[in-house]
Amino acid sequence: MKGTDQKRTAEVAVSQTKPPGKAPHFNMVWIPGGTFRMGSEKHYPEEKPVHQVSVDGFWMDKYQVTNGEFRKFIQATGYSTVAERAPNPEDYPGAPPENLVPGSLVFHKTKGPVNLDYINLWWDWTPGAYWRQPEGPGSHTRKRKRHPVSFTSPMRMPRSMPPGQANRCPRKLSGSLPRELSGTSEKTAIRINLQPLVFH
Repeated sequence: MKGTDQKRTAEVAVSQTKPPGKAPHFNMVWIPGGTFRMGSEKHYPEEKPVHQVSVDGFWMDKYQVTNGEFRKFIQATGYSTVAERAPNPEDYPGAPPENLVPGSLVFHKTKGPVNLDYINLWWDWTPGAYWRQPEGPGSHTRKRKRHPVSFTSPMRMPRSMPPGQANRCPRKLSGSLPRELSGTSEKTAIRINLQPLVFH
C-alpha cells in the first residue's frame, strides 16, 4: 500500500504556491496548481491516451454561474453556446443526419437500476435543448434564474467573445480557464451526443 500511496502522491502533486495577491473579484477562491493523470483507456476514444497534465494555480468562483447571470453574459456579448449551433458533419462522419442539429442530451429519471453501458437509457438526445430550454422546446428558465446554468461549454467562451466584449460582461463571467486545460477541444463536449446508439 505504501508504494501505491507514493504513486498517487506523485500523480497529484498539488502545488503549495500561495495566491498571487488578492482575489480579482468578489467570492473567488484560490485553487493551487498541480499535476494529474487525465483521460481514460476504458471509455470513449477521444479520452485516450491517459497522460500527465500540469495545471497552474487559478482563481475560481465559490458558486456556480446561475441562469440569471448567464443571461446577462449573453445579452452583453451575443455569445451562442455549443448546444445552439449545428455541428459540422465533416467533424462527425457516420453520425445520423437527424442528430446534426442544435440540441443536447437531456437526463431522464429511470424506473430503477439500468445497464450503465448504454447512456441512452438515462439520456435522451433532444433537438432544441439548450440553456434557455433545458428540457427542450416548450421548457424555460424564467422561474429558475438562481439555478445553475446548464448546457454550456466554458472552454471556448472567452475566446468566442467579439473584441472588447469582455469588459461588458458581468465580472463573474469574464474569466478564463487554467492555461493547460484551456486548449481542450470543444468538439469533445458534444461528441457524445452524436454517436449512433447501438442496441445489443
